Amino acid sequence: MPTKITLQLNAQRDFRMPRFTGHVARAMALHMIRMADPARALALHQLDVLKPFTVEPLYFKSKERYADGYLADCSSPCRMVIKVLDDSIVQDVVACVSSPGIAMIRDCEMQIGEIRVEQRGYGELGGRFGAAIAGEGHLKFGMRFETPTLFAVKGARYYSLFPEPELALMNLLRVWNKFSGKRASKDEISAFRGWVRRRVGVIGYELSVQRIMVERAKARSGFTGWVKYEMADREYAGRVAELLDFAEYSNIGKDRTAGFGVARAWMGQREARPGYEKNART
Repeated sequence: MPTKITLQLNAQRDFRMPRFTGHVARAMALHMIRMADPARALALHQLDVLKPFTVEPLYFKSKERYADGYLADCSSPCRMVIKVLDDSIVQDVVACVSSPGIAMIRDCEMQIGEIRVEQRGYGELGGRFGAAIAGEGHLKFGMRFETPTLFAVKGARYYSLFPEPELALMNLLRVWNKFSGKRASKDEISAFRGWVRRRVGVIGYELSVQRIMVERAKARSGFTGWVKYEMADREYAGRVAELLDFAEYSNIGKDRTAGFGVARAWMGQREARPGYEKNART
């Protein structure tokens, strides 16, 4: 079942962090899995395979800011969030962080303090939007993209930097189909795609694009901000609700395992808030 594992990490000294820490968090998560199950960790390193886990960039208090990053203040805990879609990996991560209770961020040893595990069954997802699904008239929903987000487009040379309804919802459905155990058939997928194209549109957005440095000195662009959609009927409102809820565990788009595409969703008449969290720290 979708699981969010939040770790509190305490350092003995201040330490340097890059501007974007998603890749650092992913390396830490894979190290934890490798300590518990080396074979599984090796499988998770395969390219072009949907992965059953994601992370959020590390949250920390910065003491100084540099051109290429920050100096993290050791007087405040660093927070790490690992989101897992496979129950067996949850067991691996929890077993690893419970003993010996130490993690490494680059060359800095971190003591693992509080561990919080939140789980929801796939059958529960979308339930919090029940009132919106049962309403009348046109239905609005939205997403707030808290970390840089981009979409791969089949056959295209460039990534898309706008969350068109089909790109966003079909990306989520692909991951859902892989891990939920509630797999949609090809015919169901085709029907849903057609409905999204015809009956779902963007009615408002506030997005900005930023270019960030990631691992091995590569740069990547992604958008952050919010977008508001509307669907003309409720034929697939339940499916949309499931996917919106699922996005908070799966992330969305390319490089979702490295902290890209962290998203929060809403459904109903509530307006999307124009503000959003910065991606690297609190």
